Amino acid sequence: MFKFLGRSARKKDPKKALRGVLGDYSLPSFSAVIMGALEELRDPEATPASVGNAISADPGLSVRLLATVNSAAYALRREVRSVEHAIALLGIPTVESLVLSAAVGDAMPSAAQPGYESDRFWRAAARRAATARALAGILHPASASESFTVALLQDMAVPFLATSLSDEYGPILTAWHSGGESLADLEQEAFGWDHAEIGNWLGLEWKLPESMAAAIGGHHGAVSDETGELESPPAVFLVSHIGETEENLGVDRLLEAAESEYGIDPDQIKPLIDESFQSAEELVESFIGS
Repeated sequence: MFKFLGRSARKKDPKKALRGVLGDYSLPSFSAVIMGALEELRDPEATPASVGNAISADPGLSVRLLATVNSAAYALRREVRSVEHAIALLGIPTVESLVLSAAVGDAMPSAAQPGYESDRFWRAAARRAATARALAGILHPASASESFTVALLQDMAVPFLATSLSDEYGPILTAWHSGGESLADLEQEAFGWDHAEIGNWLGLEWKLPESMAAAIGGHHGAVSDETGELESPPAVFLVSHIGETEENLGVDRLLEAAESEYGIDPDQIKPLIDESFQSAEELVESFIGS
C-alpha cells in the first residue's frame, strides 16, 4: 500500500556485521529486571498483574513507563496510575515496546563525543516520537504506538557509532549538523553503510521484535524485498527528516513529503508538529536522566 523507491534492507548476520563496524566495542546487555520483564511480556499466559509485578521490580522503570504514557505526547484522556493499569489500557504489545525503549535508552552511551551530545540526541528523538504518533493518527491510527517507539529509537545506532568510531564518525555528525546532506547520505559516502542499517543489526542483536528492528532499519525509506513496501510505517518515514539542530531541523522537508506522497495539506499538520515538539519536552527528561 505505502510504497517508495529506496534501498532494500540488506541480509547480513547482525553479529558479524556489528563486529565489522564497531570493532572491539562491547555492547551492553539489558539488566536482569528488563530481561525478566520482557520474558513475562512475551509469555502467552501473561496477565496485567504478572507483567506489572515483573516491571515493578525496577521502580525506576515503572516511573519512566508511567511518565511516558501520561505525557502529552501519548495523549491519553485519563491518568494512568499503575503499571498494571497501563497494561490493561494499552495492551501488552504497546507496553513491551515502551519497556524496550527504556532498555535501549539505558544501554546507550551518554558521554559526549565529537559531534554527539546526549541532550541534543534525546530531544530530537522525543520530537520524532511525538510527531510520529500524531501523524500516525492521520495516516494509520492502528500503528500509532508502534510509530512512537520506532521513531524514538530510529537513530539508536548514532551514540554507539559516535563512541566506537569517534575519530572517523565525529566529522560526519558535524557535517550533518551544519545542514546540507542527510546523515544517511554522508554515512554511505564515507563508509558504505548508514546508521539505519546499524540500528537494524543492533535491534536483532538485542532480540527486539523483527518487525521493529526492520522498521528501525528502514526509516529512511527502505523497502522490503518480499513485499516492495516500506519497512517503516509512513509516519516514521516522514519524521526521519527531523534533525537535531536548527540547521538540519527538516520540518520543511517533512511537510513537502507529507503533501507529495500522502496528499496532506501542510497547513493541516503545521500546528500538530508544533504541539508535538512542545509535548516532546516532557519525554526528554526521562531519557536524559536515565
